[in-house]
Amino acid sequence: MTSRGQRRPVSDMARLTLHLVLHDHQPVGQLPAVLDAIVAARHEPLIEALERCDAARVTLHLSGVLLEWLDRHHSRLLERLARLTAKGRIEWLGGGFYEPVLALIPYKDAVGQIEMSAGYLERRVGARPEGAWVTDGTWDPKVAELLVDGGARYCVLDEELIAAAGAARGLGGWFATEHAGRALAVLPSDQRFGQMIAAGQPWLASLQAVASAEPDETCLTLVDRAVAAQPFALPDQFDELARACEAGLRLAFPSETIRRLAGRGRIYPPAADRGRFLRNPCSDRLHKRMIEASRRYAAVARVLRNEGWRALSTLSRPRRALYRSQCHNAYDAGVGGGLIEPHLRAAVQSAAIEAECVADALVHADPGDTLEVSLRDLYADLGTATSLRNRHYHAVIRPEAGGTLSALDHLPTRTALHDLVGRGCSSTSRRTTHHDGVDADDAVGASLRDRFLAPAEAAPGGLQDGADLADLGRARYRLMALESRGRGSDEVAELILAADGVLRVGAEEIPIGLLKTVVAQANTATLDVRYHIDLAAPLPVDVDFGVEFNWSLAASLPGAPSWLEVDGQRVDEVVGGQASGRASASSIAVCGAISQCRVVVRSDVPVAIDWAPICVDDDPNETPQALALLLRRRWRAGTSTLDWCLAIEPTTMGELAQATDAGAPPQP
Repeated sequence: MTSRGQRRPVSDMARLTLHLVLHDHQPVGQLPAVLDAIVAARHEPLIEALERCDAARVTLHLSGVLLEWLDRHHSRLLERLARLTAKGRIEWLGGGFYEPVLALIPYKDAVGQIEMSAGYLERRVGARPEGAWVTDGTWDPKVAELLVDGGARYCVLDEELIAAAGAARGLGGWFATEHAGRALAVLPSDQRFGQMIAAGQPWLASLQAVASAEPDETCLTLVDRAVAAQPFALPDQFDELARACEAGLRLAFPSETIRRLAGRGRIYPPAADRGRFLRNPCSDRLHKRMIEASRRYAAVARVLRNEGWRALSTLSRPRRALYRSQCHNAYDAGVGGGLIEPHLRAAVQSAAIEAECVADALVHADPGDTLEVSLRDLYADLGTATSLRNRHYHAVIRPEAGGTLSALDHLPTRTALHDLVGRGCSSTSRRTTHHDGVDADDAVGASLRDRFLAPAEAAPGGLQDGADLADLGRARYRLMALESRGRGSDEVAELILAADGVLRVGAEEIPIGLLKTVVAQANTATLDVRYHIDLAAPLPVDVDFGVEFNWSLAASLPGAPSWLEVDGQRVDEVVGGQASGRASASSIAVCGAISQCRVVVRSDVPVAIDWAPICVDDDPNETPQALALLLRRRWRAGTSTLDWCLAIEPTTMGELAQATDAGAPPQP
């Protein structure tokens, strides 16, 4: 008992302020059943715990996909969250609305996503966030500028990143950082206690021990990250936390602590490894596809800016689609990432196409039959890619990557036909690996890849396992000419590519000259490809010249039907994309029921066609990433030239049946 006038000793817990941060994110393209399961497992128990425990105070971050799902399908839960916010139980974190890696997207998009998140929360839960969540903890110095320009005052980062900036480890407050004069508060999240929470260990006793060792008041930021469909761990501790609060523990929001306590100084966290999202060729293509969509959207926005706010308000739909295409999960090789789950990649690709098409329609009310041709460094590799676009498709040809077709989008159905993780045709099973095991050569796994193969000896049912006799599929093709004739709906563009190589047949090496002409027209969905190949000497033996295609149309939602049509006849054995096969035919089509899109490849002469699925790992139940096709034309011994015409035509399901000449081969 203390005498009158003496200071009462402060309890150990009274020295400690605790920030409880809960984070939950779901990717664009997540399955509805998964979202409903997560709401039931995580958010309903969290809301009930917050309503039950008066002492509980949490800082909550939900990404845009979850917020929109709650708004559309569980609006009462969102209303309960709004009431808890009004009572001072919840402080919200904003950030990029659809969880982009802010350092990887254009400045205006990054700030726009942060502002979208803040505006959405203000409208739906009645609170504009002061703090921001940093996606995946991926930091870059310019992120501070982006967050501040988007209206944020603080963010939470892992303590390892804070320590890498030279700050002393341990509990403690907040730091300041800045970029271009924009100052931001940074709170380190303590990893030790986060791990203890996840493991269900008695972490409150450890907190008390830590508090007793601290001579002054300090604060700790704990982050509970949602994992799979498991509930949050922290709400189970709310009753114990309430008892700790009675002993003096202070539960606070980060914004309160920043205003109440002085910071620990300024730091400059180093850039995290943001390049890991782009190491895979598929991730890089996705990223550059998104960047191109952002450029087209920005160009339309500049045109409409002079027409007043009513015109600018029409940009909300393409802006939302663009922001959805920037969700980071599609670039991730981890479990649940887009490099393993093809429907997540398909969702962001579809969003990018939607952003472009809707934005274009705002400035071209009736585009009609027009052809847009451009030469640009689309993939930021100091190479020149050719972009061909009409109202039916958008195609990209890369001379530096074997003259391959690296992108083909069917615009009416918003379907990306080539957005896959893949390797070349050297594997009979068509299996590929993920993480850092994916072949880094972007020409491998592309479509319209030129191959020279020994005549197949294997029985029907797979693609030949063997090396190319002349590996032009990886060569740098020369852009010989890009010619355009006609105007309007009569415009035709011809892209002429050339390559030189050596055909190795036994002990002989025969020089090859190859010309590939790609023809696009304004008024048709067909992309024609014409080959002319010359050898310096006649062939001593038969050789197969093949053209490889890898279509991701066969990979959509798990269990979704997809099939082939060989010369117009449906092949049901490939439902789900798992079966391999071979046929002799003049045309083959890959069809996807979900997208209502098909892509047809036609030959001017009957050829041998092999097909096989591309899957991740060796699980026979795994959803295929794509379906590989190899059209093989026999090149007979004693000849030295070969001419061949192919046609590639993406269509909706109804268009092909209505076409009067759908089965006619292309003319040379």
